[in-house]
Amino acid sequence: MNAPPPPPIDVAPSQDDSALRTHLHQLVDRAYRDIVEELPLQDVLHGLCQRIGQQLDLPLVTLVRRHVAGTLETVAASRETSMWAELTRLPERWDGTVAGHGPAARALHSGLRVGMAISEEGFLPWRDAARREGIAEAHSWPLETEENAWALVFYARARTSGPGHASVDEAGSVAAAGCRRIIDAAGRLEQQRLLKSALDQAGNAAFIADLEGRIVWSNSAFTRLTGYAPAEVQGRNPRFLSSGRHGPSHYRELWNTIRTGHVWRGETVDRDRQGAAFTAVQTISPFGEEGRVTHYLAVYDDISRQKAQQERREIRTGLDPLTGLSHRASLVSAVDAALAEGRPVHLARVALRNLASLGKLGEEVLEATLEECNTRVRKLAGAARAAPDADAEYLVWLPDEESAAEALLEVLRTELAEPYPMLGEIRTLDLRIGCAQSPRDGLSFDALARVADRAMGVEPLQPARRVLTH
Repeated sequence: MNAPPPPPIDVAPSQDDSALRTHLHQLVDRAYRDIVEELPLQDVLHGLCQRIGQQLDLPLVTLVRRHVAGTLETVAASRETSMWAELTRLPERWDGTVAGHGPAARALHSGLRVGMAISEEGFLPWRDAARREGIAEAHSWPLETEENAWALVFYARARTSGPGHASVDEAGSVAAAGCRRIIDAAGRLEQQRLLKSALDQAGNAAFIADLEGRIVWSNSAFTRLTGYAPAEVQGRNPRFLSSGRHGPSHYRELWNTIRTGHVWRGETVDRDRQGAAFTAVQTISPFGEEGRVTHYLAVYDDISRQKAQQERREIRTGLDPLTGLSHRASLVSAVDAALAEGRPVHLARVALRNLASLGKLGEEVLEATLEECNTRVRKLAGAARAAPDADAEYLVWLPDEESAAEALLEVLRTELAEPYPMLGEIRTLDLRIGCAQSPRDGLSFDALARVADRAMGVEPLQPARRVLTH
C-alpha cells in the first residue's frame, strides 16, 4: 500500500499564500543576482536558507547534497544551532544504513516531498537535539537539479492550524524550485568559467563567431598567432586574415559544411598582422543549444614550421611517388621561377567535383578511380607540369604557346570525361576546368591559381539548416 501523504503544517502567521509566494520569489531573485555577480555558491545558499528561515519562522532550514562517501552533506543552513551541529556530526546517509532513513534521504530516494515527525524511527539519531529546540517535524523536497543530488529540508515546530497560516507545502515547493534554479545556474556559470579559462589558456589559437561569421571572442593564443588583440577582431569577419591563397571553392566548401551543422577540418594559409603567412590545420565546429546552431568555434593548429620543411623536401624531391605527379610546392617553385624570368604562364585548375560522392560505392572503387584519374592527368599533361591540389583536383601548367595550351585543354576535357572502368554505368562526372594566364591575371602562382579557381564556377551555398548534426 502507498503511504498516506505527509500532513501539512502551518508556518508564518499573518501572511496569506500570495504574499508569501511573492516574498519567497524575491528572496530567490536576490540570490540569483548574487550568483550572476559570481559570489561563492555556499555563501549565497547560506544567505538564502537564512532568509527563508526568517520568512517562515522556522528553527532550521538546510540544503544537503549527496556525497560520494555515502553521506548527505549539509552545504548550507539558516542557523548554526545544536540541531545543525548534530546533523554535521552525524549526517544523514543515502545508502540505507541506520542514518539513511531521515527526511532528506527519503526525499532523494522517492523523488517526492517527504514529511516526518521526529517520533518516527527514521529520525531517531537526531531526536534529542530536535526536542531541545522544539522541533516537531521535518519536511524535505528533492531538488531536480542537473546533478539530481540535492534536497531542501524544513525543520518546523508544531503549530495549530488556523486563519492566517500559510501551508508549508506551498512555501516549500516555491523555495525548492528557487533553490534548484540557483544551483543549476551556479553549475552552468561554473562550466562556462571553466570552459572560458580552458580556451583562454589553450595552446591552440581559437575564436568564436556568430552565424553571420562575426567574431565574438578570441583567446590569447589567437593574439600570439595573428598579432590581433581581442578588441581588434571583435565583430569582424575572419576573412580579414585571408592570405589570398584560397579561391571561392575552398570557402564554399567550408561554409556549406558548417552551415549544415557539420564539422569542417582543413588546411588554411592566412596572414598575420605583419603580413606574414602562416599555415594551420583549422577545425570549425558548429555549436549551440537544444540542437540548434548558434555559433561556430574555430581552432587553429599552427603547422607553419612543418609545412615549410615539407615544401623544402617536396621541391628537392620534385615528384610525388604516390601519384607520379609533381609535388605542389615543386610546381609552385617552377612556375614562380618562370614568372620571374618574364615568361608567359598559362595555369589551369582541373577538378572532378563529384568524385568524392562515389565513396558510397566503396573505398576500393574510389581509390581505383582516383588512381586512374592521376594516371590520365600524368600522361596528358606530363608529371612535372601537374600537381594534385586535392582528391581529383589538379593544377596544370599548360604550354607557354597559347595554341598548344588550348590544344592540351581540349584533350583534358575529352580524356578526363571518358568512362572510368571501376564506375560501371556511371559515364559522366562533373568535370570543371578554369584557366588563368600571366600577366593579365597575375604575376604569381597563387594569384593565377585564384583566378583559375574562380573561372571554374562554384556551386551555390547550401541552405543553412542551423541544426547540429551528430
